[in-house]
Amino acid sequence: VQHAVERCAGCGRSLAHQAPDRVERRQVFDLPEPKRAVTEHQGEVKTCACGCVTRAAFPAEAAAPVQYGPRLKSVAVYQRIVDVGYAQNPVADPPPGPQRRGRRKQSKARNLLDRFRDHADGILAFMRDFSVPFDNNLSYAARGIRQIMPTSGLCRAAAQKCPVTGDFSYSLCIRSA
Repeated sequence: VQHAVERCAGCGRSLAHQAPDRVERRQVFDLPEPKRAVTEHQGEVKTCACGCVTRAAFPAEAAAPVQYGPRLKSVAVYQRIVDVGYAQNPVADPPPGPQRRGRRKQSKARNLLDRFRDHADGILAFMRDFSVPFDNNLSYAARGIRQIMPTSGLCRAAAQKCPVTGDFSYSLCIRSA
């Protein structure tokens, strides 16, 4: 990016047509903001003199006329999981009797789903910012935590079998209350 001197800072005279004495340089290094990228693959189709029509081969990720990339698919799968969770954990009908003021109590699973919905950008930050770890399991392992800690329907199991999924890894699982 070039920054030209148009006028003298002292007297205001035009310097637009004067050649610069020297050029000072400054560089700013930054990572680009992630944006949706579309890559169009174009394959040639040719007809030989013998009448045979030959098409160029497309890469595996471009098998159909329109494709979704792995990151976009991941976001769609995440949203689908949240939607299925809401379907399996509907809001309970209010108890009969006088209506109480304030927020109604929800199940722990429903509270967790609300967090997944409201904080999807933070939860999926690892997809666009590679300095964000995929999970925080290393922080639990570093502190030597070896028990299951329920947190609003979410249990984190560190080097122990998860009671819901049965996994023996640092895992996350949702359980209904």
